[in-house]
Amino acid sequence: MNQFQEQNFKDPAVKYRIIPFWFWNGPMLESEIAFQIAQMATKGVGGFFICARQGLEIPYLSDSWFERVAFAVEKAAEYGLEAWLYDEYPYPSGMSGGEVILQHPDARQHNLVCLSFEVSGPQEFSQEIPWARVLAAQAIPLDQPEPQTIVRLEGNIGNLQVQNVFQKTGLTAYNRKRYFTAQPTKFLTWSAPEGKWRVEIFVEKEIEPFKFFGTFFDPCHAGAVKTFLKTTHERYVPLLKRLPGQVKGIFSDEVGLYGNPPWSPALPAFFEERTGYSLLDNLGALQHPAGENTARVRYDYFQSLHLLLRNSYHREVKEWTQAHDLQYVAEVPALRMTTQFYSDTPGGDSAHEKLGRSLEWIIDRYALNLRSNPKMVSSLARQLGRERAMIECFHSVGWSMTLQDARWMIDRLAAMGINFFNFHAFFYTLDGLRKHDAPPSQFLQNPYWPHFKKLADYAGRLSYILSQGQPAGELAVLDPTTSLWTHLGNPFQEFGYSGSDPEEEKRLERLKADWAALCKTLLLYQFDYDHLDPEMLALGRVTDRGKLEIGHAAYSTIILPPLTNLEAAAWARLKEFLAKGGTVIALGLLPYEQIEAGSRVASEMWGQFGLASQVGPDDYWQEAGENGEMPFEKGQGAAYFLKCPGGIQSDQLTRLVTFLKGHLDRVIELEVEEADRKALLAHRRVQGDNSRLLFLSNQEGNQITVGVGSLNEGGQDTARTEELDLETGEIIPLSPVFSGQDQKLEVRLAPYQARLFRFSRVAAKPGEVETGPDLNAPGHVELKINAAQEWQVNALQPNAARLGLFNFALDLDNKGLNEGWQAGLPGVMWPPVEPKTLIDQLDDLARSEKLALPLNFSQTFGTPMKYTLAYPLTCWYETAFEVAEMPPDCQLRMDAGAIEGAYTIFLNGQALDPANFKARREYDISNRACEIGSLLVKGTNRLVVRVEARCDWDGLLDPLYLTGNFGVYPGSNGILQLASLPAAIGLRANPPKGFPFYAGTLAYSTIFKLAELPRQETFELVLEGLDANLHECLEVTVNDSSLGVRPWSPYTWQGRCETLKVGENTLEVRVTNTLVGLLEGKFFDYDRHQLLNIEDL
Repeated sequence: MNQFQEQNFKDPAVKYRIIPFWFWNGPMLESEIAFQIAQMATKGVGGFFICARQGLEIPYLSDSWFERVAFAVEKAAEYGLEAWLYDEYPYPSGMSGGEVILQHPDARQHNLVCLSFEVSGPQEFSQEIPWARVLAAQAIPLDQPEPQTIVRLEGNIGNLQVQNVFQKTGLTAYNRKRYFTAQPTKFLTWSAPEGKWRVEIFVEKEIEPFKFFGTFFDPCHAGAVKTFLKTTHERYVPLLKRLPGQVKGIFSDEVGLYGNPPWSPALPAFFEERTGYSLLDNLGALQHPAGENTARVRYDYFQSLHLLLRNSYHREVKEWTQAHDLQYVAEVPALRMTTQFYSDTPGGDSAHEKLGRSLEWIIDRYALNLRSNPKMVSSLARQLGRERAMIECFHSVGWSMTLQDARWMIDRLAAMGINFFNFHAFFYTLDGLRKHDAPPSQFLQNPYWPHFKKLADYAGRLSYILSQGQPAGELAVLDPTTSLWTHLGNPFQEFGYSGSDPEEEKRLERLKADWAALCKTLLLYQFDYDHLDPEMLALGRVTDRGKLEIGHAAYSTIILPPLTNLEAAAWARLKEFLAKGGTVIALGLLPYEQIEAGSRVASEMWGQFGLASQVGPDDYWQEAGENGEMPFEKGQGAAYFLKCPGGIQSDQLTRLVTFLKGHLDRVIELEVEEADRKALLAHRRVQGDNSRLLFLSNQEGNQITVGVGSLNEGGQDTARTEELDLETGEIIPLSPVFSGQDQKLEVRLAPYQARLFRFSRVAAKPGEVETGPDLNAPGHVELKINAAQEWQVNALQPNAARLGLFNFALDLDNKGLNEGWQAGLPGVMWPPVEPKTLIDQLDDLARSEKLALPLNFSQTFGTPMKYTLAYPLTCWYETAFEVAEMPPDCQLRMDAGAIEGAYTIFLNGQALDPANFKARREYDISNRACEIGSLLVKGTNRLVVRVEARCDWDGLLDPLYLTGNFGVYPGSNGILQLASLPAAIGLRANPPKGFPFYAGTLAYSTIFKLAELPRQETFELVLEGLDANLHECLEVTVNDSSLGVRPWSPYTWQGRCETLKVGENTLEVRVTNTLVGLLEGKFFDYDRHQLLNIEDL
């Protein structure tokens, strides 16, 4: 067990720090690579995953690629950072950028598609079928008693070509017209006999379309996986040999089966080899109940897929990485928790919210997702004996994401046991469309980057402390995965129903809801627990003390949610656990389905729990009603059963909580008001020196108070209580002194605040009492400032006007220049478009405007006619803005990739020389700016862009910006107006007056007066009336002396009274925001919890 070291907490090693995805999405200049790595090092980042991403300009897996990778790896070593690889371009893993399918066209992934029709005979039945391989076709009589006589229909299927093709040419001079057909389509025709029938046709159809590649590979295809390793991993071997030990590992991402239900052409043979019977003869069971073997067929189907996927892909990758001294890190969809059995660091994908979502909402959102539930990831890591559990976090939160958002989500992940934070992502560049790649970039482009080290240190300390010792929880909840399988819950899609029986779907939803409610209750009552897959349970070892040991975990109590089945190996371990003194609590439903041949699990479990007959299933499946008082029924040993007629209700959960409080020995007891309980997460750990750690996180917007009990140990020792400050790394001794078991510590948590405490026992010396500051005492005078007043304001970066709406015209006759379109055409109604690719602009306009689009037609002999837009196309974009007062300076700023295709920009009819656009990094390496102040006129100014588009993705892709020392206001007719900067504005969350699109730091200042200096040495500055929705980075200075930066709640500052003076004092609050206004023209409304257009303010 790792031993806590104070210095390692204060300054965590790089392996505990943030390891982001580093998106290589541009030209990848060595100078910029070196600059960005240096930036990471100075801001406390631990390393990076090199991710080939959309926008990459050097060919993936080329010599140039490997040269840049080697350069980055060596630079990382110079700065002491960790370099990791990512195994794909772009994602999901397994394609080698598409090369795998070129070498294995047979490895394309397929769906299992079921077509089902009810037919009343006699009639001639005909049905079109997708062009795909037919696996089975059958007719099942619906009005016959069991056993039914099934009619095989595979022989009734043939094909026709259903598209007529006319060719305007012939093969000789004597005939100029030809007739062809196309689009082969399968048809089933059948003379249905008397009676009612269900016709079922199962086909294996390629998944299409699929992102990036048009298709995706089948990870169950053994040859394709070996080719993936050969074409990607093996290509890195020369680099690994040249730079031994400098690459830590390799990340595999999102590999799974995407059909519903999931399928692989390799499955039928593997299934039959494993089970001894045919899956193809039993495909009906994958859609609806199909006889007494339904549960077994479904279990065997999902378990066979699980084993096939894990062995074909994950085991192969693990063996390769192990042979090359690399760690295998994975974030993948799963059939059950043990899909990641071979991961050195199990991973998941979670934390994609803005501040303001309730904790209950978030728990509900991820409860049933094996890939996204952090508790499942950390539980598996513990059971596999791994030190780290990883979450890829923050993708698609958007450009309004703040450091407060990040810390809030990190706190939640940490409270659920996660200690490896993989940020999505650090972008090499935001050029053009790249900024829309599941943003944000938390990197140097964001205005808050100068303050990022505060988050990096905070996350590093959390990661370090959660990697020391072990979680204190001895409680596990068994996953009902196999019960959800037998009700056709697809684990790749949060156990969504993949069958066709509405009644069965209702049963599945009850099982899911009860499992989720159980786990949520444990979290919101601050119980430390783990998820436990039955497959992991079977691998455990039961000690003579009644503990189930699996990896680093040791459980004394296991809760069974409602189950319809259980694997025999898992039950064998549970029986042993009970026999040696372990406690098992079953809720609502014990197994009654047989999923393995010869299994006696159901009868044995009913006997073990003291239930004489299997009346339980009907009891559980009935409609919910009043349950009344239903005590736990005790069976043999410590086997307890709680009836749940109609499913688990709140009163049963309350009884469970009461039972657990009296049964479990929690090392640190918490007292929480009922109103606060649903906002609090807690995580307890035991260290190697037997000290205890307690991490508390307030996940919502009200202050809460938590009563913390003393250590549950006797003896003459004195308990030492300390706060481990996650922001500073300081370790602060606290009062009151713990001397006995009845003392309580009262902890106040500000909105969204988290705190960490250590409790240890030290031998008391005669007459010595250990003391420290009162945990909640202020110890200083409060200095209150009215935040709701008007403040003087100073912008520390240039202001910006975002030009994000243009009037559009196609110049089909190429006459625009001759007719003066470059000067703008006031009064001419061109339809509006937003910056995006031309094809998307035309799509938008086609929905609202009558557009005459020029088309090109082409036809290859014997094939259908095809058409495309008749490129090249000349496109015009026009917008306007007003100048009320001539600004002292003004630039037109754009990304290098803001416009694709040959283009000219005109301002008031004057063409701007491209040579005048200079590289000027405002927030990104791609920024370009041109001085335009001399071309401005008072009143209306018109900006026009002419583009010669040669493909669908040309056009005006990104907004253009006016930047300089001016204010931005609403003008006439919905256009923007440039005028003088405002003299004073309010300190509020919404975009401030005059700065609607501003990205950077605004300095708000005011004067306050003191009649006399405080007697205390220190003061706490409180901004009274501060907008509760202001969640940006705030730095406060008093009389030019900085009190520090607060990137998150609580927004309070401490200072020394010697910096104050009698009379006038100057207070400055520097607010650093995000890029959302600049890049998106939007702001986040916390009250509505949605992005709104700035123009709507």
